[in-house]
Amino acid sequence: MSGPTFMSPVDSSTVSLNDVGSTQQDDVFLCTQLQYLSSRHGRHLERTHRNIRTAVEYLKGKRAARKFVKACWQRALAISPQAFMFLSGSFTHHHLLRRGQYACQQLIDLLKRNQSMIDQHSELSSLSAQFLNDLKQLAQADISENPKSSRSLRRPAPRTEKATRAQEELLAPYKPPTHDDEPAVAPWLDYFRKEPAFLIHLDLAFDHSKLGLLTSATEDLRTLWRTHTTGLPTIVPAAACWRGDPPTFEQLWVEMSKIKVNDLRVYEQGEQSANAALAFCQMARPNQDNPICIIGMELPALVRCRAFGGCAQLHQRATTYLEQRTVFNMTPKFSFVDLHTDYGKDGISATLHDCEKVWGMYPPTLHNLQWMAEHRGQQAKLAQGMGVLEGGVVAHTTSAEAVYLPAGCLHAVFTLVGGFLVSIDCTTQRSVWPFAQYLRCNMQAELGATDERNCYFLFLDSLDVALQNAGERDAFRAWIEVEDVLQIKRKSDRGWVRAARKVWDDYLKADPIIDVECPCQGAVSSYFLEHLKVRHLRWLFNDTGQGPTEPNSGVESGTKVIRRRVKRGKSHVDE
Repeated sequence: MSGPTFMSPVDSSTVSLNDVGSTQQDDVFLCTQLQYLSSRHGRHLERTHRNIRTAVEYLKGKRAARKFVKACWQRALAISPQAFMFLSGSFTHHHLLRRGQYACQQLIDLLKRNQSMIDQHSELSSLSAQFLNDLKQLAQADISENPKSSRSLRRPAPRTEKATRAQEELLAPYKPPTHDDEPAVAPWLDYFRKEPAFLIHLDLAFDHSKLGLLTSATEDLRTLWRTHTTGLPTIVPAAACWRGDPPTFEQLWVEMSKIKVNDLRVYEQGEQSANAALAFCQMARPNQDNPICIIGMELPALVRCRAFGGCAQLHQRATTYLEQRTVFNMTPKFSFVDLHTDYGKDGISATLHDCEKVWGMYPPTLHNLQWMAEHRGQQAKLAQGMGVLEGGVVAHTTSAEAVYLPAGCLHAVFTLVGGFLVSIDCTTQRSVWPFAQYLRCNMQAELGATDERNCYFLFLDSLDVALQNAGERDAFRAWIEVEDVLQIKRKSDRGWVRAARKVWDDYLKADPIIDVECPCQGAVSSYFLEHLKVRHLRWLFNDTGQGPTEPNSGVESGTKVIRRRVKRGKSHVDE
């Protein structure tokens, strides 16, 4: 969005719309609203979970007004993307969320001040009139001006002679369980069982003892995770992960509007969808029957000035390397991402603004990975696997917290309060081993062709980090564990072969001193390095089956061939 300079709402009424084109009029109108919405008024007031539209419906005693809301969104989209963004921004921005009379009066004044601009769009004028009437009803209702009191707003009961038990439960205020150090996870599961949108993703006969709170993990559970990956998932302060202020709701919204719809990865019912517009609508009006989310958006304008990644608190547990590819997800309330693994990479994720999530996580044990491989392509993995998978933990995060997921971690995610999630991939000194197990179990077969090819290059990144940062033992056993899988890759991808040769070239050029026993039990002590070259690298560096001691003139990779030279009684690699 280019052109107009941001103006305050007070000055907006003086704009002469006759002097600019219709597109610029829309831009001026949009920029004015976004400038108002991004104001800092009331920043320290209590943030709440429901928007103005929902509060109005509660006061009217209705469970939902889906047809009306859907019609509003459709009309706004028909006018212009700018009108749609203004209305959805007004409905969802947390500065205007259900804070009683003060917030309602603010938005009423906003619409009145800009009435001359709104009148330029006849359809928008009619729609804003309805919105204004709804706001007046809310402002006139008996709502306390105290933000703490307004948070506990209850919807009035429908006008029936006697409320049913189901209606009484529906009228109860939203009270998600806390994530204190409780000894059991039962309260969370009980909460999900009462929420139909989440209930369908759970095993009703699940044994609570098979899942524990991350904050109350036992020593046996910690040992299980450390044996198979970097360690347990870790919760750290989200603010420490940002090198600057996180992006605002408006900045995310505007940048998302610049992405072509065809480039968005939209998911509906676990499958890719083309309903991007409905995903935007659900940020204002969640649909528990058919939640739609947008995954993996890359927003360069927001990432350039706001680095996101590891922090000192995380580095006390694991040092992260190669932090790259920052992506944003838009997940309305009721969104659910089924059990999956993000390649074999580690990841750091944090919600933004009011967004809250519950994470179900399992370690990449051979048992768990084999179960996932056997259920490749199936839906409802979490519900089917809850009683079978081992080592599971659950955690609740708000925008104040970021979660580190170790390499290979199986995880499913519930969205309690809709919003945005930012994530970045990384690796650690020990990540190469769980990555190898990921490849060994053929988990990459579930990816598309391009992503599957990239997966093997990401494995080389983890291998290189381990070799260069005192993680040789994990690197050696990981390489040998998937050697047969990689030999198949060698035959079909010359680009990968060149990259793999460079990783080993860079390591062996330093003439490392290694005193370990080979995982294949083929050599020990000082003979290991020679054994590694002859037994486990020969196939990589020679296209004709020759050993690494002989140069191969037929190699087209452009990488220097390893050859052995005896010097001072030791074998080493020369260029």
